Amino acid sequence: MCYNQFMSLREEKKKAKRLEIIENALRLFEEKGFDGVTTEEIAAASAIAKKTLFQYFPSKDDIIFNDETVLLDLIASWLRANPDKVWEGYPDFIRQCIADDDDPKNFFTLPKIIDETPHLRLRLLKTWTLYEQNITELLVASAYSALDARILANKMVLILRLLFEGSFSVEDVLSRV
Repeated sequence: MCYNQFMSLREEKKKAKRLEIIENALRLFEEKGFDGVTTEEIAAASAIAKKTLFQYFPSKDDIIFNDETVLLDLIASWLRANPDKVWEGYPDFIRQCIADDDDPKNFFTLPKIIDETPHLRLRLLKTWTLYEQNITELLVASAYSALDARILANKMVLILRLLFEGSFSVEDVLSRV
C-alpha cells in the first residue's frame, strides 16, 4: 500500500513538472517566438537540466504537440459509445469538450505559435490527417461505407480545425458545417 501511495505521489510530481515545463515553454514562445527559444532556456525556466527536459519531451516540437492525440482518443471513445447518431450528436460532444477543457488559454496560444513556424504548421496538418484517418476507420468499423465515413470524418475534423484557428465562434462553426 505504501508503495502505491509513493508511486502515486511520484507520478503527481512528474505530472506537475511536465505542466510547469509546458507553461514556461509557451510563455517563452509567446515572448520570443518558437525558433527564438532554446531548449536550454526552457530547462532553465523550469529549474531542470537540459537532459531532464528531454526525459519529459523528446523535442521542442513535442512540447507544443504534447497532447495531440488526447482529443482523438476522446472522439474515438465517444464514437464507440454513440455509433448511431454521430453527426447529430457531434456538436454537443464538441461543446462538452470545450466546457471540460482544463486550460483553455493554451487553445488560443498554440495557433499563433504554430502559424508563425512553418514546420509546426506541417506537423499540425499531419495531425489533422491522422485524425481524419482514425475517425474514418472507426466509422467504417461501425458500418458506414468507406465514402460516407471519409466525408463525415472530414467534416468532423473541419470543425476542429476551424475552432482551433480561433477565427470563428463555436456556435457559428457548429451551425454552418
